This record gives sequence, C-alpha cells and structure tokens, in this order.
Amino acid sequence: MPQGKQVDRAEIEVWTFTPHVAFEDALGTAHISNEGCPYSMQSRVQFVAMFNTFCRYMLERQISILQIDGIEIAQFLELRGLCIIVSGKPKSKTPVVAPVPSQTSLCGRYLSLLGNVMAYLVSRGLRMDNPIDPESFRLIGCQRCPPQTRRCLSPEQDITVQQFLLSRVPAERVEVRRDLAMLLFMLGAGPRVSEVRNARVVDFDVSDSGLTFRVRRTDGCFRIVPLDHFCVQPVQQWLEEARSLEFGESPPLAFANPRGYPQSAVSIFLIVRKMLASINLDNLRASPSILRNTWCQRRILDGIDLRLLQQQMGVNTSRSIDEIRQTIGATR
Repeated sequence: MPQGKQVDRAEIEVWTFTPHVAFEDALGTAHISNEGCPYSMQSRVQFVAMFNTFCRYMLERQISILQIDGIEIAQFLELRGLCIIVSGKPKSKTPVVAPVPSQTSLCGRYLSLLGNVMAYLVSRGLRMDNPIDPESFRLIGCQRCPPQTRRCLSPEQDITVQQFLLSRVPAERVEVRRDLAMLLFMLGAGPRVSEVRNARVVDFDVSDSGLTFRVRRTDGCFRIVPLDHFCVQPVQQWLEEARSLEFGESPPLAFANPRGYPQSAVSIFLIVRKMLASINLDNLRASPSILRNTWCQRRILDGIDLRLLQQQMGVNTSRSIDEIRQTIGATR
C-alpha cells in the first residue's frame, strides 16, 4: 500500500469480502463519481447492476478487487462479449483490447465505472495502482480493430480432447459426470454458452440417426443440430440421469448446477480451462468458443455444405465460418 496512508482495517475487509456493499456505500455518498460530478440516480441503478456482475466474476475466479490486474479485467470484458483482447498474457502489465463494434458503448461504460472505482481505491490507500489507467490498459478504436482470430484446436488436438473426455466416462461424482457430458456436447455440437446454460433435457431428441439438439430461434422456429457420433452415448446417458434428478426446474435443465439452476458463464469458462489444462493445452486461450470453433472446423473438414453449417450454427452471415476456413488454410 502507498506509504504514508493510514488504512482502516474494516475498510479493507469490506472491500475484500463484500465489495458490492462497499461500492453501493461509496456510490451513494458520491465518493465514487465521474471526475467529481455525482452520478444521476438512473446511472447509479445501472452501475450497481454492472458492478454486481463484476463481483460475481471476481467471486468465481476467487480474486479480490484490491488485487485484480488489468488482464483479469480484460478477460472479464471479453467473457461478457464486450471486447477482444488484442494482446496481453496472464503476466502482462499492459493488455490491449478492442471493443466489439456493437458493444462499444457498454464496454466504455464498464471501463469508465471500473476506472473510477480503482481510482477511488488508490486514493483511499487500498490499492497501489489503477489497472485501468491509460498507461496500463490500452483501448484501441473499433476502426483499428484487427480481424478476429478464430481459435480452434488442431485436428490432432481435437482427437486428443475427445479421447481424454471419453476415457473419464463414467465418473463417480455427479458433478464430474455432468461436466464431462457438457464438454462432450460442446465439442460435438458447437452450441453457444447461453445455449449450454439453458439447454433442457427435452431439447434433445433421439432418432435412428443419432442424437439431435433443438434450439429455438428468435422467430419461434427451431434449428436442429446433430451431435457428432463420438459424444452421443455419454451425453445420452447423462440426459437419462439428469431427467431423474429432482430439481426445481420443470422440465429439468440438461447441465444444471447442484441447485438446479443454470450454470454461470464464468463457471463454464473455468470448466473448459481446467479441462484443457489437464491435457497441457492451457497455453491456448481457453474460452468455451474454442470448442464451438473446433466443431465448426471439423464439419468444414468433413465437407458439409456451408449453407447448412451456417443454419446449424445459428449465424446470420458466413463471416465466422469464413474466418475459420482461413484458419484451416493457414495451418495446412
């Protein structure tokens, strides 16, 4: 902590263990403000909701707001779909991020809010530095954002992950069986994280050709995604077990947490990262999208019609598919 600062021990504890409480108190007394100007009541309500989301991220990552660094904040924004990390590794002091064009305003609002919170903590002697200071956290404009690289497992790594997951089936603990089935589903059907979280047992259909997953589209219709053959049996076995578990949801969720509610996006992020680390692939950017991209890559290599693939992915344009095709061409 900065020399000469007398820090109240109780203040350290409340920011460490209940940061949302400390934030609301500081926000309400105008200690956290926009360059000295108090926020409006509407902004305060929005900022409380935004900061609570940030607190859940820190809780699940077991990080204190007094110790979190710039790269962790960048990963939070990327996980929320607000930005792309252009450069910056776990020990990097200066991450460079580019906002997603459609989320520029919200990304900037998060950075403004968190920057003011960190500046307040520095002024109170609770932090040594502000990790969102312009010298420590670079935000480049959308027009300068380089094309996004779609990270995929190589075909060899894809096979390695499949074999690793299948070798652990069946597992003794219910949570492990759920996580294995979920990871196989993500690798074998390419769903979005939101679709994994909200997938219900009844959304899966068994037929002579295998197992399919139904996703309701915004127009009320469904898109049908067939699961790859390697994951059908273990996923189907888990669905039978999930159907018998007595949770509050009806119909039951396919991959619920122990209380029967959808898993958080951060929980799924950590499950994917832990799995890749188990087979020494933690050098990759271990986000759930790598499994979706790998599934797409596998379908392209199998020669699927690209229009059909676009329908199965649930995307309006072929841009993401084209980017993955370029990745395949660059690695051959």
